Amino acid sequence: MLAKLNHIHIFLVCLLICLFPFYLFLLIGFSFWLIPVFLIVCLIDYLNGTIYRKKIGLMIAAVYLASILGLIIFYLTNKLV
Repeated sequence: MLAKLNHIHIFLVCLLICLFPFYLFLLIGFSFWLIPVFLIVCLIDYLNGTIYRKKIGLMIAAVYLASILGLIIFYLTNKLV
């Protein structure tokens, strides 16, 4: 399943979610939950000797980048109104 996921698609979906303020803050809260999940995946991945931690790390980075861009867009739209 992870081999078929494209990081650009994840980034675009998260950026689309960020357009709505309620979902933006849910996405940011979900992003904080992803840190322990990433650490667990890294531990399991290290024990198994696979390379899934790179794909998971890139997905989490895409979510964080979309959250940051969403916050910037949210801030700028509130300043302009």
